[in-house]
This record gives sequence, C-alpha cells and structure tokens, in this order.
Amino acid sequence: MLDSTHLNDIITILEQDGLLLLPSDTTWAVVGDALSGIAQVRLSRLKEREIKRPFSLLVDSIDLLKRYVPHIHPRVETLLFYHERPLTVIYDRPANLPPQCISPERTVAIRITMDPLLKQIIHSLDRPLLTSSANQTGKPYPVSFEDISPVIVEGVDEIIRPRHNQQPAEPSVLVRYSNRGELIFLRE
Repeated sequence: MLDSTHLNDIITILEQDGLLLLPSDTTWAVVGDALSGIAQVRLSRLKEREIKRPFSLLVDSIDLLKRYVPHIHPRVETLLFYHERPLTVIYDRPANLPPQCISPERTVAIRITMDPLLKQIIHSLDRPLLTSSANQTGKPYPVSFEDISPVIVEGVDEIIRPRHNQQPAEPSVLVRYSNRGELIFLRE
C-alpha cells in the first residue's frame, strides 16, 4: 500500500493526464485516468495502436462499476462476486463515460481489480482507470519488469515497483453476456 504522501503524488499525476506503470492483478500494466482524453491518446501512442480504439477500464468495486453500467444482469453480478480470477466483462450501454471509453458498438470492457494497490488508487481517484498491458501492440505480454520495452518505461510518468517480488500473472478472463441470456467466454 502507498503512504498518504506517495498516494497524493500518484493522484496528482493521474489528474494531470499522466500514466503509471505498475504490476496489476493480471500483467504489468500502464494505467491512466479513464475520463481523460489526453491520457487515452498518450496510452494509444505509447502502445502504437489506433487512437479511437478504447481501452479496458478498472474499477475498485461493484458500486463504482454501477456508476458507469447502471444495468448489470444478476447472473453477471453473481459471477463478479464469486469469480476467483481477474474477470473483464464487456457491458452494453454504458453511462457517464466519455466517448473515448466506448466502442463503436456502444460497449465498454471493465474489470473490478483484485489488486490492493490499484483498489487504493482507484478509491482515492474516485473514478475508473484505463488500463492496458505494458507492451506495444502485437508484442508479447511482459512477464517481469525487465521484459518491458524501454519505449514503455520512458513513456510513463511514474513507475510503481512490485511489492515483495510480486510477479503479475496473465491477462484476465474476458466475458460478455449476450442478449439471449448466454454468458460467452471470449478469453479464458
């Protein structure tokens, strides 16, 4: 966990459209304020990917999720409560998000983070983070900090090192709840 001074510094960086590099509950990640169009453009350029393509978002709780997805099917909410691995869900008809967070299909991918540090940051910021693995588009996910491209390392505003030699695992499980009431696993 971050002490209050370091946490305040991190929040200031995020509020000023900054990007952080840190281990998450999945892979090493680059995160920024999800409501900042500038942070989204910066992350797109850093990853060398199309600027209009939205990133996944991180929230710290179902309560924060419901600010942006007012209608969560009870089956999905149950899955969120009981699932033991990081789980990203693609939701239809999000609300209260800027256009850069929403796909052309009017969907948004959101994960409730399990990582205590990310929960602390999101809770203090009081809004979602945009997130992406700390690799350039088309390159392998970094397993350790040493695997991260210097372009990524030099392109962020702050690096938060792992706690107790923590190594991030793998990308989250990705699911979508269909209009037919089916839970579709897009990545396991």
